[in-house]
Amino acid sequence: MPNQIKKYLRDLLEISGAMGIDLYIVGGTLRDHLLQRESTDYDFSLKGAESLSTQFARNYHLPFVTLDKTPGRETTRVVIQNRIYFDFTEMQGESIEEDLLMRDFTLNAMGITLQNFLSGLWEIIDPANGQKDINQRIIRMVSDSSFPNDPLRMLRSFRFAGSLHFLIANETLNQIECLNLEILKVAPERIHYELTQLFNSDHLFPYLKSLGQTGLLGSLVPEILKCPASSRQDESFWETSLQSHKFMDQFLSFPKKFFPTLSQERFQSIWEHRSLIRLALLLQDLDEEVNVLGPSPDKKNHGLPETCSVLRRLRFSNSDTVHIAKTICFQKKALATQLKFAMNPAQGAETYRFVKEAGNELPSSLILTCVGNSRLLSAAGRILDFFYDRYLTVKKSGGLINGDDLMQKFKLSPGPMIGKILDQLEEGQVLGTIKTPQEAEEIALGIIDPK
Repeated sequence: MPNQIKKYLRDLLEISGAMGIDLYIVGGTLRDHLLQRESTDYDFSLKGAESLSTQFARNYHLPFVTLDKTPGRETTRVVIQNRIYFDFTEMQGESIEEDLLMRDFTLNAMGITLQNFLSGLWEIIDPANGQKDINQRIIRMVSDSSFPNDPLRMLRSFRFAGSLHFLIANETLNQIECLNLEILKVAPERIHYELTQLFNSDHLFPYLKSLGQTGLLGSLVPEILKCPASSRQDESFWETSLQSHKFMDQFLSFPKKFFPTLSQERFQSIWEHRSLIRLALLLQDLDEEVNVLGPSPDKKNHGLPETCSVLRRLRFSNSDTVHIAKTICFQKKALATQLKFAMNPAQGAETYRFVKEAGNELPSSLILTCVGNSRLLSAAGRILDFFYDRYLTVKKSGGLINGDDLMQKFKLSPGPMIGKILDQLEEGQVLGTIKTPQEAEEIALGIIDPK
């Protein structure tokens, strides 16, 4: 723990003592300390949360914001440093034990006085045996009322299991199976956060499998069960889909096994989009008719109305929706061509056009293409090398000449001609047929005045 945080905690203990308030560190903060994981959020439970938190914040001129104004459940966040927060929540019930037993999972239902936390005296208040479940690496609901009180906790159990590499207790899974439709009562914004965190897990496959078996995935995205591919293949469709996610986990864990020339720096940009790639994999069969011959006239839905409808319902941003839709579209185009152009040096122009149209979604679409199609790994690897080594190099350099150069040199006005010339010059530079500004000017002149 950083020394500055310890100082703030000691000062907080002094203020709470002066105000006669018993202050407890609870929930995820204590869980993370027991697991020796770094904490950025410090959760406190107390009577008088609003008064103590505002007094503390004002004493040290720290910004604070009210997270929940519900009477009896007031929660205030004090911003300590960049991405480090102290969250103060009004204690539920008449005692800390009652408060803890109202929480979601046993590993989050533990508390300790701030004084003992600072002194290292680990007298943990643990009415639900959370320490035992942490030692056994199990996610277990605190009580039968955990999910009815907040159905989002059903999805959160998978998120915790994925991030901590824990198993979910059988009785907890059984309860989710019985109550899975209750998830429909939860605000989509809350579902979006948990779903995104789950799909960002290091290994999604085992948790996605359980998510499907409990019926929770079908309640969240019923379109998966109704899509044409699913109805044609029934259980085999889901098994094939799961195997695809298993392959995706393997790729994300050992990328060089599949693409030997992929550097760690380049893989990092793929890793940062892993939740979107996995969602594309999950939703890829919702739209049976996908235009693979040219740009879709359906600009609003990118040619994937069913997929985009699901993503909007789950409150994905426009940029994330575009990324997933383009990933699926260019995966379909890649499969339609089998990427044969990539293996033929004479078809460099076709490779260039494919890369340019796919843009930043190219790596995602190629990875999705290779799931279940390992024979395309070699061609996909060549296209990735072309993208990083040639296409992006030219894009980042700004080209041999720019639009201002063209207008000044050839007395052109702004308009479509400028874009047409720059596109052809970029293609030539990427393919290596144009190497100097003089050659670029000659090509430009030929486009302006074909005579």
